[in-house]
Amino acid sequence: MEWLCSTRYWIGAVLIVGLAGSVAAADVQHLKIHVTVQQGEKVQQEQTVDIYFQGKNLHIKTECTQPEQCADMIYQSDQKTLYIIQHGRKIVMRITREDVDQLAQMLAPFIEQMRKMQEQQKARKGQSAANGGDWTFKKGKTGMKHGQYTCTEYTILRGNQKVGTACIAAYADVGLSRETFYGILQEIASMMEPFTRMMQGMDTREDQPPSPLSAIMQGKQPPYDGVPVYQKVTLQGGRVTTSELVSTDTTAPEDFLQLPKDYRVVSFAEALGNMMGGKPPGRQQQ
Repeated sequence: MEWLCSTRYWIGAVLIVGLAGSVAAADVQHLKIHVTVQQGEKVQQEQTVDIYFQGKNLHIKTECTQPEQCADMIYQSDQKTLYIIQHGRKIVMRITREDVDQLAQMLAPFIEQMRKMQEQQKARKGQSAANGGDWTFKKGKTGMKHGQYTCTEYTILRGNQKVGTACIAAYADVGLSRETFYGILQEIASMMEPFTRMMQGMDTREDQPPSPLSAIMQGKQPPYDGVPVYQKVTLQGGRVTTSELVSTDTTAPEDFLQLPKDYRVVSFAEALGNMMGGKPPGRQQQ
């Protein structure tokens, strides 16, 4: 289910440089982010993330050092459909609200079992158990500079322990519309609502700091109001993730909201069946 969890974080994207078929328009907003995952001195993963917004449509495109661990994502608002693009397999997974309803029904017994296991673990080890505690973004100095961006410093805490720092810029300062950003997040959160509702009461704290999308999906207040231009976090096991906003502009490829024409489009149910040894992926995209 890693592909499903990944939709809650800004991780994805392929670097597009000097593409001939590009458009520049006031209603297109583009952020380029660089992400590094490091264990000690060894860099385990590097990603370049291009995020394109247009209205309530979204495309997250990924280039990374381990392509099999990356997937692109397109959200088409008019269809209320999320597409996960797996380039290595030339497959597009189509996810609709109906698919999420089916997922919630299918996983309900498993989630209930997990809920009982968590309750038993808390009874033995206490509320914070082995997950490290709740994430908190503690606001610090304002008017700081990171590269070309003005931002506010935050200390990232897990429980009572400092595990990282971030610098958050206002949406307008990076050329992004707050209304557009939250409009997309709320649509995706609404589509995922059956799954989120099923998870209520579960301890869903993960080994990743929360984002505005993960907070909205859980009905919580976002941990900050803005865009991280820099964030560095030490996770459990000593893994360090660093993300940095590289640039912003209003350009995008002409077909940035289109699905790859030579890829097979499969429903969520078909994809699950294929992973479980059932019927193969379905029809080819026309």
